[in-house]
Amino acid sequence: MKIRQLFICAIFMAAAGCITCRAQEDYVKPDETFLFAEKDSCQLYMDVYYPADGSITTVDGVRKPTIIYVFGGGFKGGSRDSRSAQKWFKLLADEGFTIVAIDYRLGLKDVKKMGLAQAGLLYNAIKIAVEDLFSATDFILQNHEMLEQLLYESYTRMNTNGLAHEL
Repeated sequence: MKIRQLFICAIFMAAAGCITCRAQEDYVKPDETFLFAEKDSCQLYMDVYYPADGSITTVDGVRKPTIIYVFGGGFKGGSRDSRSAQKWFKLLADEGFTIVAIDYRLGLKDVKKMGLAQAGLLYNAIKIAVEDLFSATDFILQNHEMLEQLLYESYTRMNTNGLAHEL
């Protein structure tokens, strides 16, 4: 009986180890992190993930678009670097995309109850999140030469063709 319990325990431990190894495999660290805005005493950052080594970054001679990732969480929680998004970031980087994951202010973070009476709070939460998305987009556009140089340098390090297109 004890051998059977030990065997079952060993199987569960091995399965947990495989899940942990798989989770680490899917995790991809950002290549760059930038502070793109400070609002309401919040520092808003963006993580940039460049295409993976050897990935195809163009289609018909045009660079694949940059994807701006805005996390979900009902304007109450979440983060740009959540483990749940890492598998997706890795998949997209492996497919040759540049991903920019951004912070935004959580307008409903301290709201305990939501209903029709809180519609104004929801409106404000959406408004400030969109403002933060616009600020991130503006940062990317204002700094596209620096970002492209970093992208070019990452391609050079990968020993593949460097590209110099506008975002």
